[in-house]
Amino acid sequence: MHNITAIILAAGKGKRMGTPKWQLPFNDSTFLSTIIDNLFAAHIECIICILSRSFKGNDPRIQYAINPKPEKGMITSIYTGIHSTTPHKGYLIIPVDHPYIKKETYTKLVEVFEKNTDSVIRPTYHGKIGHPLIIPEKIAPLIPNADFPGGLQYFLIRTKAECIDVEVDDPGILKNINTPEDLLMNLNSTQD
Repeated sequence: MHNITAIILAAGKGKRMGTPKWQLPFNDSTFLSTIIDNLFAAHIECIICILSRSFKGNDPRIQYAINPKPEKGMITSIYTGIHSTTPHKGYLIIPVDHPYIKKETYTKLVEVFEKNTDSVIRPTYHGKIGHPLIIPEKIAPLIPNADFPGGLQYFLIRTKAECIDVEVDDPGILKNINTPEDLLMNLNSTQD
């Protein structure tokens, strides 16, 4: 077991999708359950899913926390997750709309982090940065509980965090599912 907490960001309403993304079907499962299964397969067992007040999670394998103000931006869900658990060396941040990420990607990122525990670890695919990323313990307390102009990436720039980019053989790190069209396009591409 690793000294890492995985924080799954699922507090959004899924307006463009028409339903909360964490509940969406994916293969024989859901977005959320697929991510959880892959995290466990990568031996990451401390998992927190951040939801809004409107929803209640029902997977007994993980913890849940409520973001009281998800409208203030994704960074508030990261803040909620970090402050809902005991301190860990790193926090693996996973948007729930990225169910295509392979378990091997989680494993590789954690392996790199364990040798560089003061650095932010980001995956790349053909040079493009994707999700998830690992935030080290020393940066985690600095994350604000309010929307941050430019989001998490700009926050990391402002903190002058050292970032290590890890090339992975996983196009799933770039597959952000925001609309029914995104989902249909990605389902069709995996069936080709």
